[in-house]
Amino acid sequence: MPETCSTCGGTFETKAQLMTHAAKAHPMRARPLWPPAVDRGAYLRWGALAGFLGGIGMALVMMIAGQALLGSGIAVVCSLGVAVFGGAPSNMATTVGGLLIHLIAAIVIGVVLAGFTLLVRSRVGGRLAITNAKNGTGIGLLAGFVVWLVWGLPLMFVLMIPAMETVMMAMPMNGMMPTQAELMMMLQSTLPSLVAAWFLAHLVYGGIWGAVTGFAADRRASLTSARASAAGVSR
Repeated sequence: MPETCSTCGGTFETKAQLMTHAAKAHPMRARPLWPPAVDRGAYLRWGALAGFLGGIGMALVMMIAGQALLGSGIAVVCSLGVAVFGGAPSNMATTVGGLLIHLIAAIVIGVVLAGFTLLVRSRVGGRLAITNAKNGTGIGLLAGFVVWLVWGLPLMFVLMIPAMETVMMAMPMNGMMPTQAELMMMLQSTLPSLVAAWFLAHLVYGGIWGAVTGFAADRRASLTSARASAAGVSR
């Protein structure tokens, strides 16, 4: 007896022919994945770019804060260079080195955060899955807070503040070089504001990172369900 295709009504001599026809003409639709699958390599590369852009935003916030609180927009960046490389606080190479270290760290953290979000995409009901710029921004703000708490605060008090004392000693205040006592009073009075600015800078970093990574997950690194199944990509 001829075999009939239940989808299009075509007839075939054998069941094997019917199955071949059905596989080619009427393939089963892949079950939609939630959260939507992404190309892992592309997602991580965008995470690195997002970290770089977030690092620029973070540096701008701290330069503005440094200018407002310490009278020097590059004091914080220079302090990182002094903490890592040593050298003269007024040396331009020290400042450039501090900025480069900051941006490299921002990129590395961006990749780490992207990798972590890949691992938890399908967990906790997909609540930490970055799927677009809007929810990426929210998750990024949370990530920025965690980075500030785990990495930023220890870095500030262990390395940045001592180096900042060295940097500020080399910078004139009101046309005069500050004494150690004047410098300590100034740092003590501005410390709460510096910590608040450091916190805000990490939120800016996280927000930018999350928005850019979310854009990538939605537009640049997304995989359709069929492509994901064919490539064997998991969520």
